[in-house]
Amino acid sequence: MHKLSPNRLGVVLAMAAFSIAALPDHAQAGCRSRAGPGVDWTKCSKEKLVLSGQDMKKAVFNKAYLAGTDFSSTDLRHASFEGAELIRGSFRNAKLQGAKFSRAYGSRINFNKADLSDGRLSKAELQRSNFSETNLKGADLSNGDFFRSVFDRADLTGANLSRANISRASFRNAILAKVDFTLTYMYRTEFQGADLSAVSGLTQQQIAIICTDSETKLPKGLIAPISQSC
Repeated sequence: MHKLSPNRLGVVLAMAAFSIAALPDHAQAGCRSRAGPGVDWTKCSKEKLVLSGQDMKKAVFNKAYLAGTDFSSTDLRHASFEGAELIRGSFRNAKLQGAKFSRAYGSRINFNKADLSDGRLSKAELQRSNFSETNLKGADLSNGDFFRSVFDRADLTGANLSRANISRASFRNAILAKVDFTLTYMYRTEFQGADLSAVSGLTQQQIAIICTDSETKLPKGLIAPISQSC
C-alpha cells in the first residue's frame, strides 16, 4: 500500500476539512435546526411534531416527511412544501398566504379555516382532505387531485381548478366566483347551495354528472342534471 508523505497527508486532511466546512448548513445540521422563520428542513423527517402557533414564515419543507405533524395556527406565510408528504397533518387556522404545495401529496390533511389565499397547489395530491371554510382566494389548484376532499363554505374566489380531479368532493355553500373549471373532472361532486353562475370553463357534460339542489345557481345556458341528489 502506498503511504502518503507527512506533507501530502496534511494537504489531504486540510482539503477534507475545507470540504466539510463548505457544505451547506442543511447538509450539516439543517434537520436539527429549531423551528423558526426561514428554517430549511428540505428532505427532513419531522413526523408527528407539534409546531402549532409558531412563527415559521418562509420556511422550506420541500420533499420533507411530515406525516401527523401539527401546524395548526402556525404562521407559514410564503413557506414551501413542494413535494412534501403530509399524511394526516394539520394546518387548521394556519397562515399560509402564498405558500407552495406544488406536487405535495398525502391524505386526510386538515386545512380547516386556514388562509391559503394565493397558495400554489398545482399537481398536488391531497385526497380526502378538509378545506372547509378555508380561504383559497386566487389559489392555483390546477392539475391537482382532491378526490373526496371537503371545500364546504370555502372561499375560492378567482381560484384555478382547471384539469383538477374533484370527483366526489364537496363544495356545499362554497364561494366560487370566477373559478376556472376548464376540463375539471367532477364526477358526483357536491355543489348544493353553491353559486356557479360566475365560474368559467364549465360545460353541460360536467353539469350532467354533478350533485346540485334547488339552491345551486348555474351559468346561463346550462341545465341542472335530472338526478340532482347524490
